[in-house]
Amino acid sequence: MDQDILKEVMSALEQVSDLIYQGNIEQANRLLVVTLQALEQTIMQIEDENGQADMKEKLLEALEAMENEDHILLADILRYEVYESLKKYII
Repeated sequence: MDQDILKEVMSALEQVSDLIYQGNIEQANRLLVVTLQALEQTIMQIEDENGQADMKEKLLEALEAMENEDHILLADILRYEVYESLKKYII
């Protein structure tokens, strides 16, 4: 797994969740769109199939939060589920 991309994705996820908590939803959405491709690339590099499935499930939860315009839930999922799951892949 590309450690530089992983760290960039994790930093971006922190920034997105911080922006949401601060009420900067539009800016958070723009950053999230830019981050999604790198996040997808990172998930595809996870060798453990269960790890990949777990991340995809978390992203589906994030998508549902976005569809419901539940910004705080989205920020929580990104920060406390996706980010924390990615931490275990840092070498």
